[in-house]
Amino acid sequence: MSDLMTLKETQAALKLSRCTVLKFIYSGELVAAKLGNCWRISADDLAAFIASRRRT
Repeated sequence: MSDLMTLKETQAALKLSRCTVLKFIYSGELVAAKLGNCWRISADDLAAFIASRRRT
């Protein structure tokens, strides 16, 4: 299993606002899981998201 990142860590990695990261999550572009009140994003899913954004 890959490492899980918090929403705040994901924001820092992408240099995006919380709102923008959540938009990507809700649209399905960024795969994330909600555990209780916290969003978790796997490092592999984040890397795939970054790669897909670079292609466009």
